[in-house]
Amino acid sequence: MLFDGLLLPSLLATLLGTVLAIGWLIDRAPGLGLLDSPGGRKQHAKPTPLVGGLGIGFGLVVIWLLVPALRPNPWVVAGFLALLVLGAVDDHRELPALRKLGIEILVVAAVVSSAGITLPPLGALLPGVEVNPGWLAWPIAVFGVVSVLNALNMIDGVDGLSGSIALSGFLALAAAAGLAGDTSLMQMALVPCAAIVGFLAYNLRLVGRLAARVFLGDAGSLSVGFLLAIYAIIICQNTSVPAITTVWAVALPLLDGLTVIQRRSACGVGLTQPGADHLHHLLRAWGLGPNAITAVEIFFAATFAGLGIGLWQLGAEEWVSLFLLLILALVFRVGSDRAWQLLADRSTAAGKPEHALQGVHSADEDTVVVAAGHSVDTGGSIGPQSDRRNRNDR
Repeated sequence: MLFDGLLLPSLLATLLGTVLAIGWLIDRAPGLGLLDSPGGRKQHAKPTPLVGGLGIGFGLVVIWLLVPALRPNPWVVAGFLALLVLGAVDDHRELPALRKLGIEILVVAAVVSSAGITLPPLGALLPGVEVNPGWLAWPIAVFGVVSVLNALNMIDGVDGLSGSIALSGFLALAAAAGLAGDTSLMQMALVPCAAIVGFLAYNLRLVGRLAARVFLGDAGSLSVGFLLAIYAIIICQNTSVPAITTVWAVALPLLDGLTVIQRRSACGVGLTQPGADHLHHLLRAWGLGPNAITAVEIFFAATFAGLGIGLWQLGAEEWVSLFLLLILALVFRVGSDRAWQLLADRSTAAGKPEHALQGVHSADEDTVVVAAGHSVDTGGSIGPQSDRRNRNDR
């Protein structure tokens, strides 16, 4: 009961600590070299501090120190801090993509191995066939965590978007843990929600605010994405929540990232090359503003997470949930391609120039090269870019 009684004060303390930390860091961002300056593909109006992730990290670490019951495994904390530092270094001076990915894999592998985090039996992913990953559980877990943290990083391109998607994921995991009867894990998953809300108070375009005051930065997207994925595995490892249900909780950024990878691979475009072919770029090209884009993607993320939890609660077997998720992935890919094609057709009808690549910025920064080798005039970038620099569009 003492733990339950500490939850609300702990959430409020995390929220307050994050807000105060970000407020303190804003004035010091120039001296730390953590300013995202406009220019080129960066369309925000003025230099913006990249300190949102550091503020979230401060809020979480303080409450983890003060309330041990809410603290994850020490190796998880160490991994979170390592990725926070890695992201901050990348925010300060851009690291080579492959080098950064290699460090991410090493950190995640060390945490998963040392903390004993692994995938449990996956249930009946095929009709009548129970799937146990066995020795593959460890590499699959590492791959899954790295995939989620990079998917959250890539989706990070509109004010409030990445933070809101992460918030939806943590809330879904907390709900799943609570429904499984594990209030300890439920409360542990709620703590990052309070820190993210503190960040969104600066990052969302609230009433009267025309642009974000701070961006999440790599420090935030990598560390928060890591924590989201690790908590997903821990919950399905220690409760009755099926692994496929936790995948639904992070389905939107995974589907968006997978679709971009498939499209670029099919067109021979480098995966690390800056581009503008994510869902938020598509919505912007169709005329939606930043707040509307964030609202649409939050709706999708929450709907996907709710569907996954609903299937589990209704007693659907794992293979049914997996089958529906695969159908969703197909619909997402086909729908995305069709929407880009319609934009390309409209652009062609308007006499726009043709280009040979897909999903990459052309020399004209207001033009996004899309399907069928045609370009789309987006009328400018999504900007002001929010949760990190424009180079997140990889």
